[in-house]
Amino acid sequence: MRSFSKNKYLDALIKTILVSALFHLTLLVIFSIKTNNIEVLNIFNIIGLGLFLDWLNKGIDLLIYSFIFIGLIYLSILIFFSKHK
Repeated sequence: MRSFSKNKYLDALIKTILVSALFHLTLLVIFSIKTNNIEVLNIFNIIGLGLFLDWLNKGIDLLIYSFIFIGLIYLSILIFFSKHK
């Protein structure tokens, strides 16, 4: 597996967070399919913003905004933090 840090403790922590996040998102996708409720995949709920800002919890338009938000985060990481090969 690829190393994210030269420090083995930090590397293990990063990998633990990534594996936990992947497992969490996999369970959410399965739950979303099982219950036929795509709103479970709203990124604002996943990261907990819905706990503080209740208006972020519901609505198909906010779900679309959440997908746009995560897409912008992905593009930012791809452009600014990825090595070009």
